[in-house]
Amino acid sequence: MQRVVHEFTEFFSAKLKEYQDRGEFPINSCMELRITGIDDPGEVDMEGAVTPSLSGIAPVPGRPELDTAVWLDVLTLPGTPGQEKFFQELEHFIGLELTRYGVARPEWAKRFAHTERGAWTDEYQLKELIPSLVPGWDHARATFHKYDPHRIFTAPLHDAMGI
Repeated sequence: MQRVVHEFTEFFSAKLKEYQDRGEFPINSCMELRITGIDDPGEVDMEGAVTPSLSGIAPVPGRPELDTAVWLDVLTLPGTPGQEKFFQELEHFIGLELTRYGVARPEWAKRFAHTERGAWTDEYQLKELIPSLVPGWDHARATFHKYDPHRIFTAPLHDAMGI
């Protein structure tokens, strides 16, 4: 956990300085770190409890030692110049460097899968990488189709992710 926080903050600070040296300021809000446990149904005081299908902190199959989540959140105002490239570089760092210590999954309420076109535009992440990292992906997709067969409540992001 300490190594993830350290490496992330070092990268983040250096990247901000790199942009600042070019007169660019893509991030104009806070950076937040949170540390929590994972969604372990064994810790729920209810018989038959299960991990939520699309949990970003679902247990990693075969890796019981990965019992802690480090949430990395970077905020900026919509429309800030350079934010797409910054977030793309940040995601690549997380995916290439921090995954040495665990699994990187998106927080569904936030923006993710960046390209220079914006959030939710990296088709590889949306259709291949993220589904491979979320243990309940197939169950969630089947449930969406079961309860919304006519796709009335489907958003464009569901389509982009093949849900």
